[in-house]
Amino acid sequence: MGALGSSLLLLGIALIYAVTGTLNLAHLAHLAPQMLNGSVGLVAFALMLIGFGVKAEIFPVNTWVPEVYTTAPARISALLGGIVSKLALLVVLRILVLMYADTTAPLLLLSLGILGVISGELAALRATDLRQVLAYSSIGQLGLVAIAFAIPGDAGVIAGIALALHHALVKPALFMLTEAWGGQLSRLVGAAQVSMLSTLLFLVLALSLVGIPPLPGFWAKFLLLKGALGLDAWYQMAIAVVLIATVIETAYFLRIARLMFQQPTKKQTAEIPHIRELAPALALLVLLFVSVLNVGVIGQSLTAVAEEAADREAYINNTLPRNWLTDN
Repeated sequence: MGALGSSLLLLGIALIYAVTGTLNLAHLAHLAPQMLNGSVGLVAFALMLIGFGVKAEIFPVNTWVPEVYTTAPARISALLGGIVSKLALLVVLRILVLMYADTTAPLLLLSLGILGVISGELAALRATDLRQVLAYSSIGQLGLVAIAFAIPGDAGVIAGIALALHHALVKPALFMLTEAWGGQLSRLVGAAQVSMLSTLLFLVLALSLVGIPPLPGFWAKFLLLKGALGLDAWYQMAIAVVLIATVIETAYFLRIARLMFQQPTKKQTAEIPHIRELAPALALLVLLFVSVLNVGVIGQSLTAVAEEAADREAYINNTLPRNWLTDN
């Protein structure tokens, strides 16, 4: 899958160069409205989206996610789910804002985001392995980020970055907690009696992922829904999908919570997580609560970053030498 993604990415870049004669991002941003608005430019975006989508867990090139996240050590799953996937999506955002903001490319990203949310959350609901639940949940969460980045203007960038940062904190902590619990969901039976601390950690993180107020996940989803309100029918459908996905998330995390508080038999007692699994989760949870207490400051910072990221003309003027465009 990685080789296929890299090949398609290179093909997309080659098409961009064939059409424009440059790979300088600022120059491409200047040329995009005239040269990348046609079918060849959109095909190039689709190829690059699929190429980066392998790492970003974008539908339909995310079939590797459940197997890798289930079999890899929890630390590797935390790294992939928490950091690598977000970096790939940020590259997609950069390309979209600079080169394709005025085309139909955002609708393509929106469509794949919707499909990712639906497929990921439904698969998580059916999964019987804890790490598979978290893996499929990641697919759904990154679908939310894709939907947010498809929203035009600053609102989409703010919502997408907020969702990405929140997921980057919560999902690694959840994966670290599965180090002792990994495997069938039945191994969670009695977890609350064995280790109430780890159980509460897991549930608070899960509640934030679902979007229960006043946890940070609620504000991130709120920004997404607020940004999509008032837009065309595709975005209204995305709002409905996000709300339905939230109900599905609630259902499968409630199932996990019920198992944790279920009275165990001698053969069903859950294992006690080691301090090395609890410490990173605790640290990330502290960061999560710090973000709640500083939501105003964080909101201002996100707005400033989003305004800068969405300002194509400022990027062109700040990157290219003075008079470069007139001389070329």
